[in-house]
Amino acid sequence: MAVETRLSEAPRSTDTPASIHLRAGKPSRVIVAIAKEIAANLVVIASHRDNVLDRFFGSVVDYVVQRAPCSELVLQTTR
Repeated sequence: MAVETRLSEAPRSTDTPASIHLRAGKPSRVIVAIAKEIAANLVVIASHRDNVLDRFFGSVVDYVVQRAPCSELVLQTTR
């Protein structure tokens, strides 16, 4: 089964309205652009924040939290 097919079926497995968008580009900018385009109410994003370079150059999560036009829910992951 193709990844796109599996992803498109995921929101239907819950009662919570959700959508999945696949696009090419710099992840941080694409996430913010889509949030603006669809007038999102919430962006859910995971952060593992274990890379020294992320702290120096910034991370996708930092960019999204600073620029998204809606609320963000950042989930801290463990490895």
